[in-house]
Amino acid sequence: QETGFTLDVYVYDDQEGSLFVHHDLMLNAYPLCVTWLDTARSDGTVGSFAAIGTMDTEIEVWDLDCIDNMEPVAVLGGEDLEASVGAAGTGKKKKKKAKKTLREGSHSDAVLGMCWHHLQRNIIASASADHTVKIWDVPQEKCLHTLSHHKDKVQAVQWHPTEAAVLLTGSFDKNASVLDVRATAADWKAAGKWAVSSDIENVVWDPFNTHQFLVSTDDGNVFCHDARKQGQGPLFTIGAHTEACTGLALSTQVPGLLATASLDKTVKLWDIKGGKVAYVDSKPMEIGQVFCASFCTERGSEYILAAGGKDSKVLIWDTASSAAVRARFPTGKSDEDYLGVEDLEMDKMNITRDDDRDSDDSATDSEEEKKPRSVKKEELDDDGEEGPSQAQAKTVKKKKKKAKK
Repeated sequence: QETGFTLDVYVYDDQEGSLFVHHDLMLNAYPLCVTWLDTARSDGTVGSFAAIGTMDTEIEVWDLDCIDNMEPVAVLGGEDLEASVGAAGTGKKKKKKAKKTLREGSHSDAVLGMCWHHLQRNIIASASADHTVKIWDVPQEKCLHTLSHHKDKVQAVQWHPTEAAVLLTGSFDKNASVLDVRATAADWKAAGKWAVSSDIENVVWDPFNTHQFLVSTDDGNVFCHDARKQGQGPLFTIGAHTEACTGLALSTQVPGLLATASLDKTVKLWDIKGGKVAYVDSKPMEIGQVFCASFCTERGSEYILAAGGKDSKVLIWDTASSAAVRARFPTGKSDEDYLGVEDLEMDKMNITRDDDRDSDDSATDSEEEKKPRSVKKEELDDDGEEGPSQAQAKTVKKKKKKAKK
């Protein structure tokens, strides 16, 4: 069993359908979240970097182009080693272990979520179990703002796709919030909030309807809200999964294509164009419980979906291989393109760092289990794909493990 922590760098060839680990980097603490960025060095050099949030208080930024890195190119927050060494060298005997001295602006608890700012490329936002959100200048290794508008752990954060100062956050206090990071601290406290049914797992802006955002929760629901209508109810709600909806991905290239991932070991696809929700397809993953999912942002590979699961398992799904997806979205593919391919893709693209599989991972759900529990919306789908009402939807509440240092 591995005792260290690693950042694995994968390479995927969509022409060959191959996925492999190119190299890995040793980390100093248990990783909880990652975001890619292209600017991390003080000289402004553009490259390929990954910021890692961990169970400790610091954020490490690693250069992915260098395969023999011994240390990160930047560290945001964390322990002030010089101050800690000085405090330990007083010569006085202490019954209790000396408390760590943190750098100025550091988080004081685990970092649970991060998002890179693609408009201001030297900036990232981080969310923490210390109930705060912080805005960082990565090359300067400096905290610019600390936002304390939530009352519980903050797990999800995302920058607006076109408004550089607007930030979306989601917390265990069961509220999603939209705020302007240029505002004063008093205005942050009064940030717009939208209550949901359970602890928030993920938040995402709709890139084709930039005043709308989606929130996934610990009880398996997905809510769509209008950021212009503070405090009002959702535009629609999807009872997507029977367990926590841990992954939420909207394609930046295909309007309305939504993927949800869950601890129920499935990934489901939805069409939400025009606010009309339709269930498209689902697939039981061969990676156990699914923790995250993301669409490729490059044109030409926009239907490629990556998912990460239990025990360091990673899988790539070409969603265009689904006949239901091809029927609903302009994939440019036909049935002939996938003859004899779909069943093989799962095994070919499934990469695991551990050969042992959970005994029940390969078990497939019944057709009834694959279907969504409920779809609730103001306007019904033209195809009549309507789920049971909210009163009929079953809610399975799963207590989330608290982050520990």
